[in-house]
Amino acid sequence: MVLEADSELADIESSAEGLLYQFVGEPYQMKEQDLLLLLQVQGIAEEKIQDVIDYLLYLGFLGVRVGDGDPRYIYNFGYDLRILKAVRRKNEKNSGLIFLSLRAKCRLH
Repeated sequence: MVLEADSELADIESSAEGLLYQFVGEPYQMKEQDLLLLLQVQGIAEEKIQDVIDYLLYLGFLGVRVGDGDPRYIYNFGYDLRILKAVRRKNEKNSGLIFLSLRAKCRLH
């Protein structure tokens, strides 16, 4: 699964090849600015960063916290990326936090 997702990421942005492996050892919860830094260090073109984040959200690799509850991932929203992105935008309290999926982390270790 990681190889397939990595290949699809490389289709979005060639410098994203191997990106998923950069998350090994990263904390379960990270600030959005740390995610952006990780993407920049990987060499993701600035104009492609949002596309890459959207794809990671779509994969269920990244999630967002809604209120004080547990992090939510795309499968919590019927695999509708538009809903997930709207919830992320409207949830200002936690909008700066990104959560790595525990399932994704398990696949990488």
